[in-house]
Amino acid sequence: MNLKKLDRYLLPLLFIILLAFWWPTKELPYWWDSAGLVMQNAQLFLSHNLTFGPGLLDTYAHPPFLSYIIAVCWKLFGQKLIVSHIVNLFFAFLLILYTYLLAQHLTTNNVQGKIIGVLTSILLLFTPVFLAQIGIIYLEIPGAAFALASIYYFMKKKQLPYLISATLMLFIKEVFVFIPLTIILFLWAKEASLAIYQSKKFPLKSLLFHTAFLVLPAAIVSVWFIYHKLTTGWFFTPPDSSLSLQKFVAPEQIITVFNFFFLEQGRVVITAVLLILIEETTIRERYHKDLLKGEVVLLFLVILATVFFFGITEFLHRYIIVGLPFFYLLFFYLLTTYIQRIGKRDQLVILSVTMIAIGSLFYSQWNLHRKITTFFYQPLEDNLEYLDVIALGQATSKYLEKNFPKAKIATAFPATYMFTQPYQGYVKKPLISKSCARLKPKEIPDIIVFHPFSPISPTCLYNIELYKFKPYRNFERNGKFISIYQKKPAK
Repeated sequence: MNLKKLDRYLLPLLFIILLAFWWPTKELPYWWDSAGLVMQNAQLFLSHNLTFGPGLLDTYAHPPFLSYIIAVCWKLFGQKLIVSHIVNLFFAFLLILYTYLLAQHLTTNNVQGKIIGVLTSILLLFTPVFLAQIGIIYLEIPGAAFALASIYYFMKKKQLPYLISATLMLFIKEVFVFIPLTIILFLWAKEASLAIYQSKKFPLKSLLFHTAFLVLPAAIVSVWFIYHKLTTGWFFTPPDSSLSLQKFVAPEQIITVFNFFFLEQGRVVITAVLLILIEETTIRERYHKDLLKGEVVLLFLVILATVFFFGITEFLHRYIIVGLPFFYLLFFYLLTTYIQRIGKRDQLVILSVTMIAIGSLFYSQWNLHRKITTFFYQPLEDNLEYLDVIALGQATSKYLEKNFPKAKIATAFPATYMFTQPYQGYVKKPLISKSCARLKPKEIPDIIVFHPFSPISPTCLYNIELYKFKPYRNFERNGKFISIYQKKPAK
């Protein structure tokens, strides 16, 4: 079979596999920052007939490109959960597509490239933190898709596609600016090494020109932040925000990010095998060129930049998604290169055993069913446990809507949007609810809904104790809970 024609079968196959992972999430209510940022901004655009304005919340100034795309789709096809999830499906397939294309660019062996692309894509879908984002609809998957596209077009030396991809990447999530910065670092390091070790002339003027072009997407996106500054008075975070770009996180966080990226959720196996492969490749002179070729070095740099960048800035588990495709591409590139010296049947056995072993290990991390008995402020989004809290939110919302439709409810994020915004997928009509942190002195609600998932939750507990509310109804699922408290429980 013609290898180019094989793509006609492999890409639809990868889409079908992706569709199987996506299908259970197609009408899932929105969760955490997807609800609190992306969907609320999309609702703003929709309610203003898609006219462009600041359209931002008071916590962070991510450019609203994804929200605007979802608002346009709502306008065309209706404000439905499945419409938003189809948008996420599109970006997820775009990520898979560019993972596949980038894999084929790493090697001149077409069969090897296709194997790397397919195995990397499947392993991504089995990765717990990646699989969670398939159903959450946030910035990571679209941003990672365009990050892969940017690297791919840079390697292919296609300037206009690079400019478009990198600009869209930054319009989705501006902190991915470290991707073009990493490309620039690679470019300068490459030319410097050629000048030092091969006595080639250092092309300073050419490098300055290329650097200016590579940072052009950042210059374009900066227009958004200037506009945002003029309309809100701040660039990235408001003065009273707990987030701050003026301070760096403690160095210990680099260790946290390192551990999560390389060791946790079963990735310790990939890291261990990868280190062995690097050592073997270094020892065997015949493989030096495979390890030191420019494309492979760039993969190394993107991986390290991901860990370092989020190690010195704000970090949530989902942030590593942008680096995972490059990590898996590097792993399968070195593995398939190393086993080329043995027979094809033995190669098939090794790759099959590797996928089954790692896939099974990843699968065991999908649902840990952690029992949460104290305050838990990391959003549940590193595996499928977020589904437990969504189910709890649905059950609590349905109960309150049926039994206490007019009650004044105090609670904490994320329950605030669950109770008051029907388009989020939890209630049909908005309930009367406000944050516990915004209760005025001696303002006593009818009901307090308590859960341990938000930094605001202690204020709910404080009010429960202050006004001597009593437990009324508790909803539990796999170690998580949401509890309803009343001043005077009904008989």
